[in-house]
Amino acid sequence: MEKHYLEKYDKSSQALINIVGIYAEKVESLDQFTLLAMMGQFSWNVSLLALGQQKKFIRDFARKFPPGNRDTIRSMLLFFIDRKKALYPEDGRFMIDISISERKSTYYLKVFTLFPENAANAIEELKKNGKFLNIPLDDFLIK
Repeated sequence: MEKHYLEKYDKSSQALINIVGIYAEKVESLDQFTLLAMMGQFSWNVSLLALGQQKKFIRDFARKFPPGNRDTIRSMLLFFIDRKKALYPEDGRFMIDISISERKSTYYLKVFTLFPENAANAIEELKKNGKFLNIPLDDFLIK
């Protein structure tokens, strides 16, 4: 992928908001927005994997939720993956981290990415440290 193609996109934080779309309008708390952003980040990164790997990661992710919510979570993740592929089909950046803050009832999102040529080494390093696609959901799930 050529660099000039990536420069056509807005900031990666705006791209992530575009992916989670209509769900972002429905959040009522910082925790909900954080969970939604993490699901969007997860979906973006999973969309860069082969289809077989995508299915495994989606299944494993959904298992972190109570059984009654798993189908909804899977549907949301698949929706986000489809949106990423439709809106940013050739954007191979890997979203390595997000930062969320709230000021005056407004949520602010920062997304940290790696370009494809840097991602392979970073992904291997993250895997070694057990952090690859490991989203810390425990603080946000309602038991």
